Amino acid sequence: MIRKFSIKLFFHTILLGFSIILVTIVPLFILEKNATFILPDDVNLLVLGHSHSECAFDDKFIGNFRNLSNAGQSYFYLLPKLEKVLEQNPQVEKVFIEFSNGQIEERMNDWIWGYDKLSNFFPTYAPFLGWEDNMMLYQNNRNGLHSTIPIMAKKNLGKVLLGDFNYSDDIGKFKPLEKSIIDSLLNNRKNGTKEPEVTNPVISEINLQYLKKMILKCETFGVEVILIRSPQHRFYNYRANEGLFQKIRRERFNDIEFLDFNDFPLSDEEFGDFAHVNKKGAIIFSNWFDEALIKNDFTF
Repeated sequence: MIRKFSIKLFFHTILLGFSIILVTIVPLFILEKNATFILPDDVNLLVLGHSHSECAFDDKFIGNFRNLSNAGQSYFYLLPKLEKVLEQNPQVEKVFIEFSNGQIEERMNDWIWGYDKLSNFFPTYAPFLGWEDNMMLYQNNRNGLHSTIPIMAKKNLGKVLLGDFNYSDDIGKFKPLEKSIIDSLLNNRKNGTKEPEVTNPVISEINLQYLKKMILKCETFGVEVILIRSPQHRFYNYRANEGLFQKIRRERFNDIEFLDFNDFPLSDEEFGDFAHVNKKGAIIFSNWFDEALIKNDFTF
């Protein structure tokens, strides 16, 4: 009796393990093989970044240009997106990558393996991450990764069953910042209430490593890469690390062209908050950027 029970338990365990592989692992291979990231043939310029570039570059006003930025996205999740886009879009000639003050800070580690970002981005990009990437997530947030796997499995199994292999419309786009809190922020400053100061000198080595990988990936595909910094309000608290930011840029990325729009002339009413331009500011900046591309002159 015990022997029969043991045999049954063994086969049930094998069946359970096979089922887990079937619904969790197999869809990843299917999606990696069949996923499409095709952009229109006339799009040969891209910008990738987090919310700063997501809100700043309105590609309706910029010729041959596509904004693939996504709020809250670190370079860790931007890398697989960039790789798949370049693989499937040989017409791409130039990639602009957002590089701004906050992206050097230690908080970016949480943007990689913190549960909020992990549960948001890992399900989408899991099919395109390598073994080393997954191990890094596992080592830094084992419990978070375990909790995210069911979300990932459900999402990707659903895509496979529906034959939904198109990622082109789901990997980032321009999102105008309709609402503005700039007046209240400025009033707070007048009343003596300021945003939290940035005093942490610790940098995110992991995030910067993945930025380097993005640059190397562009070079591998023969695509020109340019670092950009979108407009930031003069009172943006992360501007306090400017000295460290410039030191890192010079020491690690000095051979990469850097277009700095940190002080692009926008009025207070053209910002949504201290970190982001609003819809009005995006229209002004994007029209200017389009003309700058045509003239190949980015002075302002």
